[in-house]
Amino acid sequence: MSNEGSLTVLAVVGLVFAVPSCMAVSGCQEDYSTGKRIGSVVKFSQKGIIRKSWEGTLHLGSTRDAATGANSWDFSVTDPEAVRQVQTAFEVGDPVEILYHEWLVAPWWIDSKHVVTQIQRPEGK
Repeated sequence: MSNEGSLTVLAVVGLVFAVPSCMAVSGCQEDYSTGKRIGSVVKFSQKGIIRKSWEGTLHLGSTRDAATGANSWDFSVTDPEAVRQVQTAFEVGDPVEILYHEWLVAPWWIDSKHVVTQIQRPEGK
């Protein structure tokens, strides 16, 4: 194989590994989708070794003491104000409406592709 052909193969192989690696490190398409969920925050903790992230679980529906196997939804929180809002919701235990955006490929430092942007009381509550 010629020197030029070897360089082409090397460049293609490099791209095959570099693009997914960059996506995993920095994330890809932060605004893949947006939405809201209503439920009660049943878990909220900070975790990580190199970079800490806030991770939580929402039981969907209106009761905090949902039965085992309840429909739950995992999320991450990166904004300090949203962290404060989720902590308050967790401590109070009332149902909340969580507004979020979803990453197509989440960055390596968060567990969930769903990132909370705001917490509010559900309409009519």
